[in-house]
Amino acid sequence: MDNVIIEICNINNIKPTEIKRISVGLDNYVFYIKSAAKEYVIRCNTKPYNETIKLTENLYRLGVPVPQTLFSGKYKNLYYMISAYIDGKDLGLVYADLSFDDKRIIAKEVCEIQNKVSGINLTQPFNQSDWVRQMLKRAEERISKTQYFNIAKVEVVADLSKRFEKYYNSIKPVAYLDDISTKNLMINNGRVSGIVDTDWLGYGDPLTFVALTNVALLNDGYDTLYVDSLLEEMRVSQEQKKAFLFYSLLYCVDFMIERGMNFNGNRVEVSSEIIASLNAIYDRLLADLEIAKQLT
Repeated sequence: MDNVIIEICNINNIKPTEIKRISVGLDNYVFYIKSAAKEYVIRCNTKPYNETIKLTENLYRLGVPVPQTLFSGKYKNLYYMISAYIDGKDLGLVYADLSFDDKRIIAKEVCEIQNKVSGINLTQPFNQSDWVRQMLKRAEERISKTQYFNIAKVEVVADLSKRFEKYYNSIKPVAYLDDISTKNLMINNGRVSGIVDTDWLGYGDPLTFVALTNVALLNDGYDTLYVDSLLEEMRVSQEQKKAFLFYSLLYCVDFMIERGMNFNGNRVEVSSEIIASLNAIYDRLLADLEIAKQLT
């Protein structure tokens, strides 16, 4: 793959002094490139990046700290886009070193960014119930196939989802960045330095990105003080808190189905310890939701 990256660099008059694979993402081949004068990030995929580039430009104009796209094109069977490099590391890679104040300030910065994104006018259809059903259907299919986890866990979440129909119908849908959790959110010196890999926007309930972050932190064995700060900044109601916990359960099941799967040559690790950990997270979230329901 390095030879392909070198050829892409040559096409765009970049003379790399260092090439390093970034393996955090699952859907793209991503490389860090350093030249004598600049640093870049190259993303490659078998699908074109037209929509990603258009969205990134739109977000950049709104003041969202996304990297500028410098070059794009196709080399053999691969499409590529070359972006400016943003200094920083994924939140998950620095989380253990952040203070509570850092987490609180990052949460405030992220909510300010999401408020900017919410101003984007999307005309696409919205049905939160359909989104939940699609997530559950995928979970049922994949867990039945891999058999690392008990299918009954999906059935419990599916049953719980029916209790939130009234809540789904009450949502005023907005655009939001739905794929910033412990990844894609770049942190430098305890502050947000940028957001990367913006291939699409979510549309609907922004609590889902908080729930995804919640499960990602729990999965990495971290505290969830950052998530608590996000919920505080968003001024969630008791009903929204219950929905957040339900979404967290839904994402916990989603994390389960990734185990043992392959994405662009990267196999998502699975072991008895990982299975036990995700089962424990599921049980904790289910208990938290039951407690929240009793507080109504």
